[in-house]
Amino acid sequence: MEEKKAERRSIKIFKRVSPITMLFLALTLSANLFAWFVYTTKVDSTITAHVKGWNVNFMAGNTQLSQQINFDVANIYPGMVTHTDSISVTNNGEMTAILSYEIESATILGTEYRAGRDMTSSELLAYLENHYPFTIAFSTSNNAVAAGGGTSTFTLTVSWAYESGDDATDTFWGEQAYDYKMSHPSAPSISLVMKITAMQN
Repeated sequence: MEEKKAERRSIKIFKRVSPITMLFLALTLSANLFAWFVYTTKVDSTITAHVKGWNVNFMAGNTQLSQQINFDVANIYPGMVTHTDSISVTNNGEMTAILSYEIESATILGTEYRAGRDMTSSELLAYLENHYPFTIAFSTSNNAVAAGGGTSTFTLTVSWAYESGDDATDTFWGEQAYDYKMSHPSAPSISLVMKITAMQN
């Protein structure tokens, strides 16, 4: 008798739960599983670092050498592990070499900016460093590279704090980055073409 009453109660409770409620519960569970997956993926990330090399060899009559370098960042998102990409420059000449760099083009989430067409190289560098919630920074360890094997390292760093202090901007660009990666899974989120110049001093 007790078992029949319990069975009737469970049938009544089940009849009270509407299909819309069940759908809502399923969506909530799916969203929580997705958030957990994204969180564990971020936690398991490691520091990304790439190092390239360029040997500067001044020949008789040469006073300036240039090298075009491509930098790609596969994916960006708030809270990403800092991406570092660098090129080591070695001066095998007989005189000190002065290093300088400029940006030729930048493609950010599919939008291309080209120096000389959209803005100057220095304006483009400033735009990249200040326009986005993620940080794109450039540095050289030593602008004057000593003769006879002196070295310097040019470094690109891309980072995005989990909270930059502007929630609306983080949300907007976070959604843009996610949508771009979903639509273009094999394309880098950031692609930069730099020109590094060594001038004989």
